Amino acid sequence: MVDKLALIGFTLIILGFLLIIAGSIIASSNPQVSGAFLIVFFFIPIAGSFGEYGHLLLILLIILAIFLIVMNLLFFLFGRRSQPSTSLIPPS
Repeated sequence: MVDKLALIGFTLIILGFLLIIAGSIIASSNPQVSGAFLIVFFFIPIAGSFGEYGHLLLILLIILAIFLIVMNLLFFLFGRRSQPSTSLIPPS
């Protein structure tokens, strides 16, 4: 089972590299680059974007970051209550 998962993972990595190479070859005739980055460091966001569609990418990144922060807080607040006790000593 582990060998199959390793083979699937390796195949997906190689497929990803091939798709990136194919995309760069196809896009070389019309080189327009857009990008965005978002770094959240202790709840202080540092963001930037460039290119024609950079502002749209930045909006998507901000929405994704807010979603991940909310999910992390929900799991932190409510995830601990549903875990069973792992103590080997029965309560007296």
